[in-house]
Parts: sequence; structure tokens; C-alpha cells
Amino acid sequence: MEIPNIDKYMLEFTNGKLILTLKENDDEEYYLTKEQFNKILLANSQIFNCVVKNGEEVISTKVKYKSILIDIYKSMSIQQILQTATFNFKSTNENSTLGYHWCPELQMSIQNKDAQNTMKEILHMIEQYNYSIEISIKLKTDKIIYYNFNI
Repeated sequence: MEIPNIDKYMLEFTNGKLILTLKENDDEEYYLTKEQFNKILLANSQIFNCVVKNGEEVISTKVKYKSILIDIYKSMSIQQILQTATFNFKSTNENSTLGYHWCPELQMSIQNKDAQNTMKEILHMIEQYNYSIEISIKLKTDKIIYYNFNI
């Protein structure tokens, strides 16, 4: 097994197991594993950079959670979205009713969720359809985190 950028990890041996933990950089940048990323609170965060790809095809470079998600949805058929998505949809224009907002690109209303749940949906859809994502986010604490998911 090869581990790229091993110098970014702290090595620890515990109970006969090797444990790798990402190091914190002095410049407040953090490279996260999926488990670490899922524990991060994204309220009041700001996306700096994001690239979502399907193979070599760029799906999104937006820097707003909902915009990224809509770009991902736009790359799929309505059937794929409805079978896989965890968000609620309506085929009619339900703008401002029970948190729904009309998405003209999809010709559906989508129920809004906060940054945390929108990011969970982004990751869910990426994993389901073997997309990749590279994203950097400035947290409320001013720490910058990085996450990469590549199949």
C-alpha cells in the first residue's frame, strides 16, 4: 500500500496498529479525512475553491453550497435525482412554501437545508455517482480546511 504525502501525517503505533493522523499546519490549514470532514461544523463557513468532476468533465466550480448541489443535480437525470437524493422535491413551483424554492434549471422545487446538510447531500451524491470533489472552506473560526474525494 502506498500513502501519498505521508509527511502530512503523524504516525502512532497503538495496540499493534499503525494510526495515521493528519498534521495541523502552522498556517491554520487542515487536510481532512472523510470521517474528520463529516464532524466539522459548517455554519457560517465560506467556500474558497471547489471543483466537482465526473471523470475529466467539470461539473461545478461554484463557491456556494446550494449552487454546487444544483450543478451536481443538473448533471443527472431527474430519475437519478429522485432515486438517490435525500432532499425533498416537488414538481410544482412551491417557492417559499415550507422552505421550498423553485429551481428553474431542474424545473422542480427543492426544500432548502443548512450548509451542513447541503454538504452532506453533496458528498452523498458524489459518492453515489463516482464523482470527485476538491474543496477548501474557511470555517467560522477562520481555520481553512481542505477535503478531497476521488474514486
